[in-house]
Amino acid sequence: VRHYYGYPDSLSDALSKDDIMQRYVRAGGALNLQSYYTNLDKWNYNIDLGFKRITDLYAAEENNIVFKTAWDRHLKRELFKLKLGVDHNDYKSTNPLDTNNATQQTQNTIINLGTGITAQNDKFKLVAELGGFAEIEGSVTKFQFVPNILFQYNLVEEVIVPYIGITGGITRNNFYSLSAQNNFVQSFLNLKNTKEKIRYFGGFRGNFSSEVSFNLFAEYSVLDNFVYFIADTVLNDEYKFKAVYDKLNRVSIGGELSYQMSDLVRILANGTYFGYTTDKEKEAWNQPSFAASLATEVNLRNKIYTTLEVFLQTNRVTRRDLLDVESQTPEVVELGSLVDVNLNVEYRYTKRLGFFLDITNLTANKYKRWQNYQVQGLGAMIGANFKF
Repeated sequence: VRHYYGYPDSLSDALSKDDIMQRYVRAGGALNLQSYYTNLDKWNYNIDLGFKRITDLYAAEENNIVFKTAWDRHLKRELFKLKLGVDHNDYKSTNPLDTNNATQQTQNTIINLGTGITAQNDKFKLVAELGGFAEIEGSVTKFQFVPNILFQYNLVEEVIVPYIGITGGITRNNFYSLSAQNNFVQSFLNLKNTKEKIRYFGGFRGNFSSEVSFNLFAEYSVLDNFVYFIADTVLNDEYKFKAVYDKLNRVSIGGELSYQMSDLVRILANGTYFGYTTDKEKEAWNQPSFAASLATEVNLRNKIYTTLEVFLQTNRVTRRDLLDVESQTPEVVELGSLVDVNLNVEYRYTKRLGFFLDITNLTANKYKRWQNYQVQGLGAMIGANFKF
């Protein structure tokens, strides 16, 4: 259950608790079938079948079915791969501006295909794959080829390993995923999938010692239909968010460091600088210019696992659709920096049964996660998980 608390003060008396309530009901399941043949003449397979469903208080509902299969077999010293995936999404919602309350349905299917080889020895590794995806919506079908190429060379015995590659793909944006990213989205959404037309990447990874490893990287991505969350001023008074899409070119430069202090303690740190070029939008809304995290993982007798993590994001801005009278352009709103400290504790009672405690925003820092939505202090969740 969520409440839309980001409304202006002028609506405090006009909105009841029922008006600002939202309840998501999520359900799903997954099956996996995998082989582990050691005979090089046999095909190994990995088959996944998943289902997700979501409904809410405003008559929105969605069903998503994903089938993925991958097959591989050694041909002499190379590993040959085949991949196939089908992702079907069915989303129904009601436009609040439709006086007839007619249900609108959006069905979208993504079909992924790919094949390639992996070759490696003590000095190098080469992955060369060619694939593509077809996106089907109604009578319209769009197809795009996607390369997946990686080359890395062991320059100094795992101390320095330079690598370079090219890849791409498509990311499903649906009501399930968007409402998980932003709990305050409206139920009537325009859904488009984000296409990574191409991503160039390269860097150096390696080890300073047996305890310390590193990764330095740079990336350049070209994205279509990158999704932003903008406070809606037509259907709601800025307390629900709509999905807005634009082309985005993104440069990322960063590094990662891992320190295995002992068998029980590991420290992880990373930081990334970002640069953005947009098409129609003035800025890359709500995207940080710098993001970093620092995590400490502790393992106590393989029974109790704790992770303390600090997140940082800087220089975030968003778009306010109320027009400025003089310039007639959307207002740019500063969201400021985001600092969050989270704690996760897991107790594994058996291999199948475990219990967990998640505490978010330990410092009770009231930063703005979204426009009009200041984080309301510390949060906690307790639960259990069971594996069949």
